[in-house]
Amino acid sequence: MIYEDFFMMQILYFFIVAMALYWASDKIINLAERKHGERFEHRTVYFFLVLLFLSLSTFWLIRRLGLS
Repeated sequence: MIYEDFFMMQILYFFIVAMALYWASDKIINLAERKHGERFEHRTVYFFLVLLFLSLSTFWLIRRLGLS
């Protein structure tokens, strides 16, 4: 029972972090597009790269700090 509760909390934390990273990636891409003056031709590729970098960095930091 305790292990199931811990597992469910990990899923909840993962979901919250994933939503925050998605939101941050969108804001970063929008800011870059405003500075560029127009929408990027391959916006989804840039969005994926930003999201990938933020995800890997964040989950590395979480593991490094021992929060998982």
